[in-house]
Amino acid sequence: MDKLESKYSYILENIRFSYSAVSTFETCPYAYKLTYIDAKNRTTNYFGEYGLLTHEIFEKYWKDELEIWDLEKYYRDNYYSKVISPIPLRINDDKYYTEGLKFFSEFNIEKNKEMIIIEDGINSEHKGIKVIIKPDLVYKENGEVVLMDYKTSLPRDKKGNLDKKKLSSYKKQLLLYLYFIEKEKNIKINKIQILFTRVNEIIEVEFNNIEVLENLNQFIQTIYKIFEEEKFEAKPNAYFCTYLCGVAEHCPFKKSI
Repeated sequence: MDKLESKYSYILENIRFSYSAVSTFETCPYAYKLTYIDAKNRTTNYFGEYGLLTHEIFEKYWKDELEIWDLEKYYRDNYYSKVISPIPLRINDDKYYTEGLKFFSEFNIEKNKEMIIIEDGINSEHKGIKVIIKPDLVYKENGEVVLMDYKTSLPRDKKGNLDKKKLSSYKKQLLLYLYFIEKEKNIKINKIQILFTRVNEIIEVEFNNIEVLENLNQFIQTIYKIFEEEKFEAKPNAYFCTYLCGVAEHCPFKKSI
């Protein structure tokens, strides 16, 4: 990377950039500064805790720490001790809990696959920029290598149509993962799948090499903007500030619902 100078360069040069970190910058530059430059203490949120429990169960299952008949009980036994943050307005906790319980009680993806990566952090570098990714799962089945990601959001609107904006965002994340998995692990990814747990639906993501490289370039260009940034202006949004931002308690610009 060409030397980019700002008053925060000495910190940024030692940061490993993740997709979520760059997404934070795009959502609210000030939240990025508080989180990754000022290193303020972070709080969790309802959606993050719900997702972490889901990921934990999957990881334990694929690593043979839980069997398929244990999943429902583990979810039920741990839900209310791990999903503890305030429930956002318009969110029905009973509905989330019940959907998760139904999913794990009906879960039927067997372990008859060759597991390659299970929640492993992968460090890499591109054009002098340090990067870290953490794919949920990479496995091989029937001669094809599949990159799978778990999402606890819904893939469709109330009319049953795919949420193209949401899927586009997820695709950007997974194309980035694909590039660095292939680079660091020398593994060719044949398929990308997203498992939407609350509705038990797997959506396959179509991609090509041009998209992979264009997505990588966009990611790196955004990091260049972070290096050049001086102001890190806040972009307060009531819902984000109240329920999603982990550093809102440190922010004088936050809005509340």
